Amino acid sequence: MGATQSLPLNSDDLQEQVTWAVALWLLLTFTLAITLTLFLP
Repeated sequence: MGATQSLPLNSDDLQEQVTWAVALWLLLTFTLAITLTLFLP
């Protein structure tokens, strides 16, 4: 969220941020699930 752009909201940039956020959450969730599966008896 740096310099202000001429457009009020860049939908492509917003969609890209949302896509990255979802991807990171999925990666985090899968990592947590695998870790629990491996370390739980």
